[in-house]
Amino acid sequence: RLSLAIYRHLGVMDCVAADADDYVRIAVRLGTDSAWRVEVESKIEANLDRIFDDPVFLREAEAFLMTAAPPRQRQALDR
Repeated sequence: RLSLAIYRHLGVMDCVAADADDYVRIAVRLGTDSAWRVEVESKIEANLDRIFDDPVFLREAEAFLMTAAPPRQRQALDR
């Protein structure tokens, strides 16, 4: 969810998958299409100030990270 929020805040949705098949398609394309990968990287880099220069976004991200609980499955495995 944090990654999705970051991508939305950046205005770069190229790497957001709709489902598992879409995730695979995106991952394969990132790994095989260097021109597209560079394009996505450039979009992200061009908009990083939206993340790092936005104190409201940073506070909200910090609050999420400080309060996010691990999934129940992970807690069960850790016992």
